[in-house]
Parts: sequence; structure tokens; C-alpha cells
Amino acid sequence: MMKLNFTALLSFLLMSSFALADTPPIKTHNSGASSPVIQSLSDLMLLAQQSIQKHDLPSASALLKKAVQLYPEALQPTFMLAEVSVQMKDYPTAVFASKRAVQIDENNAGAYGLLSQTLSAEDENAQARTAVEHAISLDPNNPEWWSQLGNLSMTLKDYRNAQKAYINAEGLDPNNILLHASLGDVYTQRNLNQEALSEYSAALRLLDESPISKSPQASVLKRQIKMNQAASLSGLKKYSEAETALRKIIAENPKDAGGYATLGQVLDSGGEHSQAIEAYKQALTIQPKDAISWGNLGWAEYGAGQYQEAISSSEKALTIDKTLAYVRFNMGLIYAVESNLSEAQDQYQKAIKIASPSDISSGIDDVAHAMQKMPGNKVLTQVYSILVAAHNKAIGL
Repeated sequence: MMKLNFTALLSFLLMSSFALADTPPIKTHNSGASSPVIQSLSDLMLLAQQSIQKHDLPSASALLKKAVQLYPEALQPTFMLAEVSVQMKDYPTAVFASKRAVQIDENNAGAYGLLSQTLSAEDENAQARTAVEHAISLDPNNPEWWSQLGNLSMTLKDYRNAQKAYINAEGLDPNNILLHASLGDVYTQRNLNQEALSEYSAALRLLDESPISKSPQASVLKRQIKMNQAASLSGLKKYSEAETALRKIIAENPKDAGGYATLGQVLDSGGEHSQAIEAYKQALTIQPKDAISWGNLGWAEYGAGQYQEAISSSEKALTIDKTLAYVRFNMGLIYAVESNLSEAQDQYQKAIKIASPSDISSGIDDVAHAMQKMPGNKVLTQVYSILVAAHNKAIGL
């Protein structure tokens, strides 16, 4: 099972803004010349905004916390505190403030969208999706919420709902470059490669027509979309076209590990396992801590019949990232092919604990393919039954 190593596309959640409240200052009894005067909400917000403009986020945070304490029912400082806290990566404060914003105005779609963003930053993606779904129920014609729902569904590997969300967002904002690219990624994950190519082509056309087309950021995005295009061509078994496109990309920037990693995927899919191994090794020379490239190298080595090397590479991938279920499935398959039932069961059990239904389904396909090549292997038959039972359980059968 090969994992596509696509660089995550830029997030584009745009936060709602609120007008400054003109709250009159609240004064305390004057007990002396040094007695403090409580600042008005408008004064505190002005100072906070000035700090943000100066990129002094700690000062902005302190001012906003003071405003929230003095004016607990005011939405704007609570909302801004959550935004600033996200930028400072102070996620507990961000979650607290965004939840408070929802309490202040439960009919404010922006508050739920902000809550979704902060929960996502804390890897509470299921709760984040629930929050943005609430934002959509309040503001269904805002492409921002649909896009955010698509991003969260992708994170949760719920590709069908990600596709629906991005299509809705794209219908509301048809010229959004990132929406086309993101929908292309969903189609790629679902093996709808012709549809993916169409979306990637649209994204590149819009990027070329945009005012930022000559910027460094556009160059990076264009390169990534072209690599994803090559992966889709590979999915259509147009391996030669994909390889040519990728080698052109690599020639422009030989130090880009992503280009070599994607080339490895294309070569491996085309059955060129030895060349794929070399491409992955080139990627890992540049970026040695890329867990996915280690996992994909292991898969290419399995395809080349280099089982011990494949296990070693897979173990390196898991040392870097223990959450890669597909690598566990790959190791289980390698042990099963070698008729090592105990090790195969151990790897599959560990994989199933962290796998999505689609991960398990891919694992079943890989075992079925191996069974066709090795019909007498009883261990493959046994693990096939284990995976089918796990998949049925995962989908509620």
C-alpha cells in the first residue's frame, strides 16, 4: 500500500470581524491621585489592534485578556483573543476563548467557525467538524465554512464527505485556486484520477491568471499541483507522461525531496521498483526524517522482493511517525508473504487500531493481490479473513 506524499495545501480560513464597541469608561471611586481608572472597551481594543499591527502578539494577548475580564459579555475581545492565541500557538486559551464566543452569541456562524479552527489546532478534529457544521447551518452560503469542512473531512480520511464539501465550496467560489487543488487531492485519494486532472488543470489556469502568479508562493503552489498532476497521470497508468513531467520538475530544482518522492511513487506504480527505490533514496538524502518516504521506500523494496530491507525501512518510518497505519499493513503483508503468522498478526492488529475503514480496505486489496501470486500461502488466507472481519466491524456490519 503506497501512501501519497502530498504537501498539505495552504489553509485559508478567513475570520469574521466586528465593529469596535463604543463602551463608555467605567470609573472607580477616587481614593487618591493614584487610583486606577478602568479603561473603556474601545480603548483596550484600539491598543490591542495597535500591538497586532506591530506584531507584538504577547502585548495584544495581555490587553485582550484584560478586556475579556472587564467586559465578559463583549464578543469582539473574546473573538480576537482566540485569534491571537491561535497565532501564538496558545491553543488552550484559544479553545477557551472561542467556546466563550459561542456562549456569548450562539447564532454567530463566525464564532463556530473560530471554535472549529481552534479545536482543529488541538487535533480535536471530530469536534471541530461538528462546530463547522453548526456554522454551515447558520450560514450555508459561505464557502469558507464548506472549505473548512472539507479540510477536516480530509484530515479524518472521510474522502466522500470531503468531496461533497469542496464541491459546495467551489460552487459558491468557483475561482478559488485552493478549492480546485483541494478537490483534486480528494479525487486522487478516491482514485478518480481523470476528475483530479481536471481540477488541477483549473487550479493552474487560475493561478496563471492571478495577480500573484509571479510570486514565490505561487511558484511553490504551482510546483506542488504539477506533482499532484503527475500522480494522477500515474493513477491513469500514464506512467511515461508522469515520469517525464516529474523529471522536468526535478531538473528545475534538484534539491526538492518532494519531486523525488513523487517520482518514486510513479515508478513504483509502473512496476519499476528498482528505479523507485533509487528515487526514494534520493528524497531521503535530502529529507532523511520523512516518515512517508521511508514507508514508501519499504513498499518499493517489497515490490522488488527485498523483504528484509522493506521491513527495515518500514520500521524507520514508524520510528519517526507511529501513526502511519499503512506502514503497519505493509509490514503485516511482508510477514504474511514470508509465512510468519505471529508477526503478521501482530502488525495487522496494531494497524487496525489506528486505521480508517479505507485503510483496512486497501490492506485487503494488497493481501488479495498477494494471494493471486501465492495461492498456496495459508497465512495470507488467514490474515485476509482477519482484515475482512475488521473492515466489517469498522463499517458497522
